[in-house]
Amino acid sequence: MAYKKMNTEKMFLSNVYVREYYYRKNKPLQDLKKDIDMIFTIEGGLRVTTRNFIREETVQVIEDNMEAAHPVNVTQNWKSIPKYGEYDEICNYESVIKPGDLLRGIDSMPPDRG
Repeated sequence: MAYKKMNTEKMFLSNVYVREYYYRKNKPLQDLKKDIDMIFTIEGGLRVTTRNFIREETVQVIEDNMEAAHPVNVTQNWKSIPKYGEYDEICNYESVIKPGDLLRGIDSMPPDRG
C-alpha cells in the first residue's frame, strides 16, 4: 500500500498492490500465482492491472488492464496521518477499501500497442 501525504494531517491511499501465492513450500521462488495493482486518483479514477501466472514448462503471464468507467468513491482512501507506532488502521487494505465494490463498473481496456 502506498499513501501520498496531502498536508500535515491527511494522506491519500493511491496504490494497493496485492500478491497471491500457490504456497508451495518446496518452490518458494516459483510460487507467484497472481498480482493485482490498483491505482487511485483523488478525483475517483481507478485503474486495475491483474497478472495471472500460469506455470507449466514455461511461465505464461496473462495481463488484464481495467479502468473505471465512472469515478469511484475514494472517500475511504483518505486517512488521518497516524501517530508514530499506530499503523494498524492503515495497514490492511481490505479494511480501508472494499475491493468487491470497487470492481463493479470497471471496463477492460485494450492492450497497449506501444
